[in-house]
Amino acid sequence: MTKIFITDYIETPDIEQEVFGKEVEIICLNEEQEENFPESISEADAVLVWHAKITELTIKRLKKCKAIVRYGVGYDNVEFQCAREYGIPFANTPAYGVHEVADTAISLILTLVRKVSNYN
Repeated sequence: MTKIFITDYIETPDIEQEVFGKEVEIICLNEEQEENFPESISEADAVLVWHAKITELTIKRLKKCKAIVRYGVGYDNVEFQCAREYGIPFANTPAYGVHEVADTAISLILTLVRKVSNYN
């Protein structure tokens, strides 16, 4: 059975399970400190990460991993060049939250210009 590890805390991986199907086992570590990742991470076929740092400490343990994917636009918390050296592809989601960030920025600008926050 394919095993996908999610490093960071999420309540339940319902969406991920629906996308990957029943033939995939999703293991939630609920851990952001890679030194606390369990030995079982070496069984990962893929690792999904949000805030946790992924360095060579973890990458060298991923013997059968086919991908490391970051939830989000950045890649500063994953040593992706190290992953490449170990033959593990890295991907992120560069378009994640783009519209939401733009909407929030415009809303905050309007709040300041219209002095709406003075009435709060």
